[in-house]
Amino acid sequence: MPVAEILSDSRVTDAEMERALLATVECVRDAGYDMELNYFRPGIGWSFGITGDDPSTVEAADVEKERCYSRFVLGVSDLYFAQNGLSESERAAWERAFLDCLHQHGNDVDDRNIAEVLSDPSIAGLATCRDAAEAIVGG
Repeated sequence: MPVAEILSDSRVTDAEMERALLATVECVRDAGYDMELNYFRPGIGWSFGITGDDPSTVEAADVEKERCYSRFVLGVSDLYFAQNGLSESERAAWERAFLDCLHQHGNDVDDRNIAEVLSDPSIAGLATCRDAAEAIVGG
């Protein structure tokens, strides 16, 4: 699934974006690591989950994820969000609702970026807060 194929019509659909994300997962798995696409909400975002018992293995998998992500996603994500993403005001409302909900669940996430938070399975109420934030913007 080359990026050029997705970009050939200057349009990135939800299905094409998901295909690029799943190609990233396959790329990491092909390198011998366990990774899943945990979350994909069209127009909103995504997160991956890397599993492993050994911190050095998880760290190595994360490096591989970045390599694969650069190969399959970076070339299409900007165009995807420009065409399908939330407006700036919708994104701000989503983030505000998401972070407020996480705070209500006892999480201290003020100094972390949203992508990092979405990928952290130790955060209490993560799925509930994503759903609540999506309801705010009509997702």
